[in-house]
Amino acid sequence: MKKSILLFVYLFTGFSLFSQQLIWSKPYGGSQFDMFENLQKINGVYYHTGTSNSVDGHTGQNNGAMDAWIMVLNATGDSVLSLTFGGSDNDYAKDIIEARNGLTLITGYTASGDGDFSGVSSYGTVDGFAYLIDSSGNAVYKEKFGGSTDDRLSGVIKTFYKGFLFLGMSSSSDGLLQENLGTIDAWAFAIDISPLFVGTNLISETEFEIYPNPSSGLVNLKLKQPDGKPFLVEIFTADGKKVKKFHSQQTASRIDMKDMKSGLYFIRITTNQSKGVKRFLVF
Repeated sequence: MKKSILLFVYLFTGFSLFSQQLIWSKPYGGSQFDMFENLQKINGVYYHTGTSNSVDGHTGQNNGAMDAWIMVLNATGDSVLSLTFGGSDNDYAKDIIEARNGLTLITGYTASGDGDFSGVSSYGTVDGFAYLIDSSGNAVYKEKFGGSTDDRLSGVIKTFYKGFLFLGMSSSSDGLLQENLGTIDAWAFAIDISPLFVGTNLISETEFEIYPNPSSGLVNLKLKQPDGKPFLVEIFTADGKKVKKFHSQQTASRIDMKDMKSGLYFIRITTNQSKGVKRFLVF
């Protein structure tokens, strides 16, 4: 039996529920389970977040189990863009906001370590994620957050200091969570990922490595730089403060983080042609 979404939009006149006038009503999805959970108006169109395991209709493909689903509609309900992302396990898109520079930030949670999350380090069985896309739906940045068990994100807002506040739940007491108050906790953290909006010309995962991760203080950087030209290395704290900056021509180097506090850091590599960003933990 076909399961699909039915989106209703009403226009109310006055204060009476009996004076409503239906503007339009349309179903969206495919032949399996499809659901919208949130929406935001961005640049004159409406971005919907949800989940789907359909391989037809508006979704078109499925990476395995439930996929995170983004659908963009205009004011009359016509589809402007529809995309699914995820891996072979369950992936859920829960919230979406306008970031900057024409980019859109999606948050949710995933149990996948393959597919669209290939090369993104996992913390535990289920991780919260940040997924940044451009106006065409291309991923320009993706990251996971959490600890070693089950951690989920369900909301995100901009903060006053150019960062983002993420909300969700956690059952971990390690990784980004250093304490658990009992079974499942409400979870919130603020992070500045504005230095990471690097566009679509990214260094691939195979050309940019950082290890060990987590690290006790010494971090190894490996970058394939065939032309031998200098590249820029920058390290940021989770709130966007730049703590290290240097140029290098070495394809392999070691970064001393022993003078830094324990926590989450981001490393950004800028070459003459592209950029790449990864996160790592210092404990």
